[in-house]
Amino acid sequence: MKLSIIIPVYKVEKYLSECLDSIIRQTFVDWEAILVDDGSPDSCGIICDEYAKRDSRFRVIHKRNGGVSSARNAGIANAKGEWVTFVDSDDFLDTSFLQDLFSPIEKGEDVDFIHGGCSDWIDGNSGVNQFYDYRVGSDMSFLFDKMRGLPFSKLFRLEILNNTSNGVVRFDERMTIAEDLAFTYDYILKIGKYAFVPTVGYYYRRDNYESATKRSRKINFEQELHSAIHLYESMMKCYQLFKMRQIQKSARYSECGSHFLEAALALYRVPTPRQCRVSHLDSDFKEEYLEVVKYAKTSLVKKSLAFFLVKKNYRIFDFLCSLIFRMV
Repeated sequence: MKLSIIIPVYKVEKYLSECLDSIIRQTFVDWEAILVDDGSPDSCGIICDEYAKRDSRFRVIHKRNGGVSSARNAGIANAKGEWVTFVDSDDFLDTSFLQDLFSPIEKGEDVDFIHGGCSDWIDGNSGVNQFYDYRVGSDMSFLFDKMRGLPFSKLFRLEILNNTSNGVVRFDERMTIAEDLAFTYDYILKIGKYAFVPTVGYYYRRDNYESATKRSRKINFEQELHSAIHLYESMMKCYQLFKMRQIQKSARYSECGSHFLEAALALYRVPTPRQCRVSHLDSDFKEEYLEVVKYAKTSLVKKSLAFFLVKKNYRIFDFLCSLIFRMV
């Protein structure tokens, strides 16, 4: 089998059939679709089972709710295809989308990662979100700079994801944000050649705020900090392995800095004793993390707060954050 399509399913009964019908209509036919019902409380589990009865290429996993990363990992663990791709269960595909993704392979290119584009879908209207010219290469700094963290519209080799000798690649289930970007970083550290393809036939639904991948995350300092640290460590491994310079000027660096800043601010989004807040700031934010915060791209107010955090003026940072979040 050529392809395993992994689809986490949670509270998308309104859109699920459209998603699955678009997969059935694909001109590329050598696939299996693993539907991971992540404890969805609506009729999604029933819909999944109905599609599995209609088409044997659909397989269903029913599991207790564990989040989108848990669902995707369950899909990877059960995949049988040579390649893996991810589809959100409220999104849908053009009929030629999978065929377009496989075009470099059909041309005989020996690549381990394929990256396509996508379109946004809002209230029945579409617009291009990502577009790439056709390119096959081994310049990993180019890939690192141009790729998007979203897990869909990409092909990953299952053999690399499951390579125990080189370290398996999985979604970090403790991450609350950017887990898909960290996953992609961890994957490209293990490859040498990639392809970009000019398809935008993946439609990313922006108007469903109930889905597992689009709901606002719950704010938790420990999880936010863990997310930022994982992203930072994976990012720095890429910079070092790909021998990239002037990393402080990159969008990736500033993006990571924003995550660290948000982790610090998470201390003020829930009731936390002042002594505990200052203790966390003093002990959990290493020098290298604060260095990244310098380059965070954020609002002027948060940028001002970041100044005191970077300078380790934790008491001033704490005082200002306490005032601001009390007012919000």
